Amino acid sequence: MEKYLYIKYDNRLIDRARNNRKNETPAEKLIWNSLLRWKNLLWYKFSRQKMISYFIADFYCSELKLVIEIDWKIHDDRIDYDNERSIEFNKLWIKVIRFSNEEVLSKLDEVRLKLEYFINPPLTRGGAQRAEGFSKNILITWTSKWIGNYLMQNLKDFNNVIWISRSKSQESGLKEFNIDLTKHSLFNNIVKYLEHENIKLDTIIINAWVWHFWKFENWNSDKYEEIINLNLLSPIIMIKILEPYLNNKSKIIFIWSIISKKFMKYWAVYQASKFGLRWFAWALKNEMKGKSIHIINPRIVETTFHDESEIDIDFSTDKITSLDIIWETVNNIINWLENRFEIDL
Repeated sequence: MEKYLYIKYDNRLIDRARNNRKNETPAEKLIWNSLLRWKNLLWYKFSRQKMISYFIADFYCSELKLVIEIDWKIHDDRIDYDNERSIEFNKLWIKVIRFSNEEVLSKLDEVRLKLEYFINPPLTRGGAQRAEGFSKNILITWTSKWIGNYLMQNLKDFNNVIWISRSKSQESGLKEFNIDLTKHSLFNNIVKYLEHENIKLDTIIINAWVWHFWKFENWNSDKYEEIINLNLLSPIIMIKILEPYLNNKSKIIFIWSIISKKFMKYWAVYQASKFGLRWFAWALKNEMKGKSIHIINPRIVETTFHDESEIDIDFSTDKITSLDIIWETVNNIINWLENRFEIDL
């Protein structure tokens, strides 16, 4: 019989885990009795309220190294806790897939399909054509540095990455478009490539944006036009033009900013563009049936980005989001392990 790695846990969690099993939520009880108990899900054995290190998972399969969480939500007062848990699970090579109470109680068949899809994924989805030797077709904007470059470096070895940036890279073997995203007519170059290669996109990652943080009256209108064009208008036009080349189950990921959810002095037009993009993404979520729309909200990111900022930021008190956490979140979305619309990091 195949042996699986024993995972240590904190003995202080035993009573809490036992109590959780006795007091299941209706959603937990339904998914356990209908899908997970008695190896009902593709003959894999799951455990309830599994203690893993210093955390308790709702359901866990040691053979798959898969955690299933029900009604998993992030609130401001537990972001640090959730990041710590993600880092710990990542160290143990444990994957996490999450469902809301509503999904389990009203869409159990869809939950089953998603789990079966994850455990035994088909080679292709929705008739998409794959670049030879690669898993998924992924388009990323602004990959020359910071978040976009880090995502590209992690994705490129196993995916067909189409990346867009003004400056030319030193990378080889990648399809690269060096275009100004405010020149919307240049998007047709991407369309020609997709048509020529008969490629459907599995994921679009919208990461390009521009910032000017200073007093509203101190900048001229050209600066504000640049912000609105690149941060808001460009993603709208790009998605409109590329929509016919999306897979049936494509994902659109917006790299947003948690600080844009606050009302900050000196950020007026930048925040206006970000708020517009947020509500655009929300509308897409409701309109584009079959597509998966997501917003990722990092805090201050561990890059040199703020070295170029015109305002002072206190790095001793403001919380930092690591590039690893952003990459893990994107990777989970791409691989059907994350289904939340908005994810605060």
